[in-house]
Amino acid sequence: MFKKAGIYPNIIIENRKTPIFEGVKKYFSTGGVESFEDGYEMVTFENRPTRANLSPLINDVLIAKMKGAEKVILIDEDKTNYIFSTGFFPITSKELLPKYLYYLFSNYEFNEEKDSFSVGTTQQAINIDHFKKINITYTQDKKTQKEIINLLDKKIKGIDDLVKIQIKQIEKLEDYKKAIISKVIKRGLLAQENLIDSGIDWIGKISNKVKMV
Repeated sequence: MFKKAGIYPNIIIENRKTPIFEGVKKYFSTGGVESFEDGYEMVTFENRPTRANLSPLINDVLIAKMKGAEKVILIDEDKTNYIFSTGFFPITSKELLPKYLYYLFSNYEFNEEKDSFSVGTTQQAINIDHFKKINITYTQDKKTQKEIINLLDKKIKGIDDLVKIQIKQIEKLEDYKKAIISKVIKRGLLAQENLIDSGIDWIGKISNKVKMV
C-alpha cells in the first residue's frame, strides 16, 4: 500500500501563466506567503514584477522551488484571485488527492529530497527535471489518503487550538508586564501586590489577579 517511489508521473507540473486582467490584484512573492493578511503588494497587469506570472486554479498545490523554503500552499477558491511568484511550482494529480498532496509535500522526507536536488550558485533551487527525480514514501490508494487527511486535519486543528490559547496567554502576560511597570513607575516601591506561584518556572510569581489558562 505504501511505497517509496518516484512522485512523477503521478503528479502534473502545470503551466499557469497569468492571463491579461484589468484593475489590480494581490501579488504574493515566495516571502510574502508567510502572511496572507498583509504579505502582498497590489499590482496591475502592466506594472507587475516579471516573476508575478502564476495564477493557480482551485486545488492546485504550490511548492516553493528554493532550497530550504518549506512553503506549501493548497489553493482554495479565494486564492484563485491572487497572483503568485514563479518561484512556485503549481502541482496537480489525478492519482493523489489535493489535501493529501499538501500534506505529502509538507513532510520532512519530501523537503530533504527537494533540497538534495536543488542546484545553483547564488540561490539554489530545484528545476522541473530534478523535481521529477524525487523519490518519497506515499500511497496511491485514495481510501487510505482520505483516512490520512482526516487524521492529520484533526491533529493539526488540535495543535492550532493550543497555539491560539498560548498566544492569548502571552498577550495577557504582556499586558500584566506593562501594568506592573506602569504601577511601579507611578508609585515606587510601595506598589506591592499579593503574588502567587504561576506554576511555570520561566514566569515565576504573578499577581493573584492574573488567571493562568
